[in-house]
Amino acid sequence: NWLPAADLEKHQAEAGRMEPLFVGKKAPDVTLFDKDNNEVSLYGIESPYTLVAFWRYDCSHCNKEMPVVKKVYEKFKSKGLKVLSVCGNSGDAILPKCWEFTERHALPAEWMQVADPLRRSRFPSLFNVSGFPRLFLLDKDKKILYKQGGEASEATMSRVFERLMK
Repeated sequence: NWLPAADLEKHQAEAGRMEPLFVGKKAPDVTLFDKDNNEVSLYGIESPYTLVAFWRYDCSHCNKEMPVVKKVYEKFKSKGLKVLSVCGNSGDAILPKCWEFTERHALPAEWMQVADPLRRSRFPSLFNVSGFPRLFLLDKDKKILYKQGGEASEATMSRVFERLMK
């Protein structure tokens, strides 16, 4: 009774839209494109753990967070962690800048570096990516174990991953 009916409806609709991305739910499958325009499907990645990292080359928070993600990856790759690194910028002209970002940050060659400049995959709506960076840690069945919006420290991410990646 303390919330106007119109606001309550908006909150309920937003909760319904977010429900598929709750921890414990299976992440949506998405197909993106590598530097050579080859398709890379999230569900095609066979690994005990997959980290999906959405970033933008022009995002100051992403420029700070990707070195942290690299350090955390180095700690946990022995547990089978793979990374799907997704450039979130759109438009055909952005691709060179996406790949420059991966080179500037020396992102590991074994990461799957992908983009979808024409948004054919609909990843922003499927993963509710409205801000960057955005991270999802998935198990072998692609169930969401952890999700993060914005920056987190190496210590915090390491602590969370250690607890989840048993």
